Amino acid sequence: MRFLVDVIKGMLVGVANVIPGVSGSMVMMILGFYYGVINMITSFFGAFFAFDIKAMLECCILIIPFGIGVIVGIFGIAKLINYLFSKHGIITYCAIFGLVLASPIAILYNTGALSTGAGALSIIIGIVAMLVLGFGTYVLGKHE
Repeated sequence: MRFLVDVIKGMLVGVANVIPGVSGSMVMMILGFYYGVINMITSFFGAFFAFDIKAMLECCILIIPFGIGVIVGIFGIAKLINYLFSKHGIITYCAIFGLVLASPIAILYNTGALSTGAGALSIIIGIVAMLVLGFGTYVLGKHE
């Protein structure tokens, strides 16, 4: 059962990585398994550099199903998106646009930035940085 749950988690992350504007990390944060996966990968590399084979195998028992799910999710959603664009292009674009618009809100909500009462200065700095970097992206893209 644990294997199947980890495969499904991996599939969700794989799907999120293919959809434009959606972050796999954000999906993991929303679903609550971001830190578990990060800790497992950190533990694996810690065991790898310490040459602890037993700990590496324990980590692999959890990492491999997740990785299988990521690969299945990437290829599965690529086929599905190709089909959706060919049959329902406008609706698909609108759905992806909705996901892109909701992503920053989900990240702010799940990191606690909205509930901790971020100061006005932090919000102003974030908006200014967004505008400056957006303008920079526009200018750089215009010259190509």
